[in-house]
Amino acid sequence: MASPGLRHARILVNRVGPVILLAFALLPGGSPETLAQEPTIGKQPVVITADNLRHDEQGGRTVATGNVQVTQGDRTVRADRVVYDRRAGRVTALGNVSIAEPGGETVFGDRVVLSEDLRDGVIERFRMLFPDGSRLAANGATRTGGRKTEMTRVVFSPCKLCQEDPTKAPLWRLKARRVIHDWKTRDIEYRDAWLEIYGLPVFYSPYFSHPDPTVERRSGFLAPTFGTGKQRGAWIRTPYYWRIGRDRDATLTPLVSTQENPVLFMEYRERIERGAIFLSGSYTSTSHPNPDVRPVFRDRSRGHFFGKIRYDIDKYWRIGVDGNWSADDTYLRRYDVANADSLESSAWLEGFHDRNYTAFRLHHFQGLRVDDSYR
Repeated sequence: MASPGLRHARILVNRVGPVILLAFALLPGGSPETLAQEPTIGKQPVVITADNLRHDEQGGRTVATGNVQVTQGDRTVRADRVVYDRRAGRVTALGNVSIAEPGGETVFGDRVVLSEDLRDGVIERFRMLFPDGSRLAANGATRTGGRKTEMTRVVFSPCKLCQEDPTKAPLWRLKARRVIHDWKTRDIEYRDAWLEIYGLPVFYSPYFSHPDPTVERRSGFLAPTFGTGKQRGAWIRTPYYWRIGRDRDATLTPLVSTQENPVLFMEYRERIERGAIFLSGSYTSTSHPNPDVRPVFRDRSRGHFFGKIRYDIDKYWRIGVDGNWSADDTYLRRYDVANADSLESSAWLEGFHDRNYTAFRLHHFQGLRVDDSYR
C-alpha cells in the first residue's frame, strides 16, 4: 500500500514524448510545485512510460495503454495495457506481458495481477526464460512474499526448441503437477514429477528438486548419464559436485553397472596464488580379472591416477608436474577414461628471460600394450 497520507495520484505529462507517471501517490492538497518531487510506493519510486494514460480521480484508477513499461527498482513490467487500482493496491497487466526479474530471468503471461510493489501476484499461462536459455511453463503461477512462486501443471527443459518444429518434444524435460520456485535460495522443487525422453515418460518421482539455471556453483548431485555396453552391461553414472571453497572443488562419480563391481571416479581442482592443481583418479575391485593382463596390484584392486600441477616461481621461472598412471593395460579403455597405448609422466623447470629459454625435464613412460613390461 501507499505510505500513510499518500492519497491522490500524481501524473507528469510530457507533451512531446510518452506519458510518464513518476509515482502513483501524492500528498493531499498537491500543487503544481510538488510535481518536481519524487514520492514513492513502498520503498522505491515507480516509473511508468506509455503511449496513452487516463486517470479516473473518483474511481482511483489509472489506465496506461500502448507500449506500457512499469519500473520499480530493478524489476520491470511491460504490457499492452496496465491498470493501477490505487484503492485496491493492485496492478493489472494485460496483453504481451513480460516481467524482467533482478536475477536475469524473464517471466511472460497473458494476464498478470500484481501487488503495487510488483513483488506478489497471480499470472495466467505462466512462462519463464532463464538467462542460459532454459524454459519453464505452467498453466498458472502465484507468487507470495516476493520470494516463492507456486505453479501448477509445469514443464521444464534446458533443451533448445527445434527450429523446424518448435512443438516437437525436446531431448528431455521434466513435467510436474506442482512446482515451487524459491527466488531466494534459487531452488526449484517438483511434486509428482515425470522425466520424459523425447516425449516418453521414463522415470517418476513424488518429489524432486534442483538449483535453478542461474546458480553457477553449489554442492549437490549433477545430471546422471547412462548407457549399455558388452563388458559392463547397463550402467549409470551419478556425479556429486562438492563446492569446497571459492578456489577449490571436487567431483565424486560412482559408476554402477549390471555386470561389474562399482567404480568410484574422483576429481579435485584448486587455484592457488601462483598456479593451479588438478587431480583425478578412480578405484574399483574388479569382479572379472583378465588373465591375459598382468596388473600392478596382486589382488583384484584396479584404478588410475592423473595429476597436473603448475606453479610460477616468479616472472622468469615456473615449475610443473604431470603424473599419469594406470593399474593395468586395459583399465583406461575399459572404463572410457582414455584410449592410449602409453602414458607419459614428467617434471620440469622452465625459465624465460628476454629471448632466452631454459628447461630441465624428467620423463617416465608407462606402456599400455599387453607385451609391455611393468616397472
